[in-house]
Amino acid sequence: MKKFRSVLWGLCFLIVGFILILNALDLTKINIFFDGWWTLFIIVPCFVGLFTEDFFGNFLGFLIGLGLMGGCQGWISFGLIAKLIFPFTLVVIGLSILFHETFHNKVSQRIKKLNLVDGKSVVAIFSGNDVVVEEEYKGGDIEAIFGSVELDLRDAKLDAETPIKICSIFGGVTLIVPKNVNVDVKSIPIFGGVDCTVRKDNNAKKTIYIEAVAIFGGVDIK
Repeated sequence: MKKFRSVLWGLCFLIVGFILILNALDLTKINIFFDGWWTLFIIVPCFVGLFTEDFFGNFLGFLIGLGLMGGCQGWISFGLIAKLIFPFTLVVIGLSILFHETFHNKVSQRIKKLNLVDGKSVVAIFSGNDVVVEEEYKGGDIEAIFGSVELDLRDAKLDAETPIKICSIFGGVTLIVPKNVNVDVKSIPIFGGVDCTVRKDNNAKKTIYIEAVAIFGGVDIK
């Protein structure tokens, strides 16, 4: 996938470069600085991003970019664009939450089988919550809504498989995992980010399955 994205970016730069060269040689008169040309800085990155894991967020950005270009070209009024951005955002967020298992079902199905009934919930709403676990930990939910959560599992006693669900909405979650464990993450970032810096360990006997949703928020797994 990375290679494919690199090819797309390479083609974009090649096309623009050739157009500028042909214009400089007076062979063509293609005006790349048309009304709303700046929207390409939204449209092109989001289009390339459609081929990444964050499909829905980039799709929304792509639609917004097209709408802004349409406004600059006079195809649609900016007033209507302003009215449509918020409902379109809600629709895309809803679709991403409803259908994410269709695109990434491996981790979700594993978490579903492991069950979170005996799990531990860590929540922060308009506040901060730092938790260090040193006893047995069977997984659970982590929620940060306009707040921050830090969950430290370095000294926790884990089963062979541990399920964790994370939801960050206008907030931040930091999850610190023990050494010598594998982490399998399914991320759903929507104008947010999910970052996992845990390296795969082929000798690890324990795996943490994480389903992370970040909506205008961030999740850091390390």
